[in-house]
Parts: sequence; C-alpha cells; structure tokens
Amino acid sequence: MKETQQQKSGETKKSEPIPCTDGSVIWVLNGDMDGPLHREDGPAVDTNWGRTEWWLEGKQHREDGPAIEYEGAPYMNEWWLNDEEASPEDLVDLWLMRGVFCFYDKDAYKLVFEDD
Repeated sequence: MKETQQQKSGETKKSEPIPCTDGSVIWVLNGDMDGPLHREDGPAVDTNWGRTEWWLEGKQHREDGPAIEYEGAPYMNEWWLNDEEASPEDLVDLWLMRGVFCFYDKDAYKLVFEDD
C-alpha cells in the first residue's frame, strides 16, 4: 500500500478551505488567511479554470503525481518535491526506495502503482 511520508509518520496538520471571489478555492494552514498554502488530502489550490496545485506547509510538494496539474493539458503538468522541481522518474525512485513498485505512464502523464 502506498503511503505518503506524512501518512506514514502520522504527522498531519489541519488546513481550512477559503473560497476566492473568482470561484477558486485555496486551503491554508490552520485557516489563517495569511498562512502558508497547505493540504494533505488533495490540492491546496483548485482554480475555476482547471489548474490544481499541491502544497504542504507553503512548499510545492506531491509524492503520488504532479504537484501542478492543468486540466486538458497534462503535458504541461509540473512535478515538485519539497519545493524543488522534480521529474516523474524522481517520484518513481522515491517509491521504489520505500518498496512500492510504480512506473510513469508517458502516454497518460501519470504514475501507475501496482495496487491501482
């Protein structure tokens, strides 16, 4: 079973959704409007024009897919770990080090896990 580092350690932090005037929604740490973007169970930025972004404690970060996704344009997706740009292969290596088999499907622009 795949677990992110936060799930594995049991360290979770509360985030609260904040609706924006354009219909987008952002999640910030502890619901503090001036706090860092943060969400552990989905994207911290969900725009009304099809861009989603994953953030943890103010850092772009996603372990099981691209940290920035563009609806209808997956070839533009961006991969980030701890606020550093990464490649899909970097994420595959991360999971393999944890004993979880996955591969990057270049046609679908996503990671595929053995339990999917």
